[in-house]
Amino acid sequence: HTSLSARFLVIGGQGVLARRATTAFVDALRDGGERSVVVTPTLDRLGLDGLAAQVSRGEFVGAFLALDAREAVVVRSRLPAELSVFATSLVHAGGAEAELSARELEGVRFADMPWLLQPDHPAVMIYPRPTEAWSAEMQRLYALGIDAYRLALLWMNGQNTFELDGVTGTLRVDRNAQARVERIPALGIFRAGKV
Repeated sequence: HTSLSARFLVIGGQGVLARRATTAFVDALRDGGERSVVVTPTLDRLGLDGLAAQVSRGEFVGAFLALDAREAVVVRSRLPAELSVFATSLVHAGGAEAELSARELEGVRFADMPWLLQPDHPAVMIYPRPTEAWSAEMQRLYALGIDAYRLALLWMNGQNTFELDGVTGTLRVDRNAQARVERIPALGIFRAGKV
């Protein structure tokens, strides 16, 4: 996946989910006619110095982080501030933890669900929030259950084609074409110390 003419850097983590996200980023870039350089740095001084050297050797226009929030905070500090940086929802820890890391993740764009990004969205506000302080992963699972139930009701009523403004994103279904749900997430950015 390496090339001197690569315009995009994909920085992957060690976990299973991070490896899957790395592969997805590389595949999507390749499908778009782009080459990428893939780096899986260790988060110690040696690994981070190697990452900084890799960045300085390339003429990258963007970086994709397949990292969780804590890893992303460490890596972001080694990337040029002007570099466009994108990530998955792994980078958004939710709640107070997201607010604590927001300054260090300045400018990072990511996809996540309205349940976590837009609590005042009309489609989100109508559902009760858990009374306990749940992690972002548990919040996502809860939101997935809400949308799964809503989809099941529509399917049971015989609807074959519909769009749903869900708490996990905009959901599109065309059962005549395929038995799958297309989910379009909300987009977030860390800016001025906030999500």
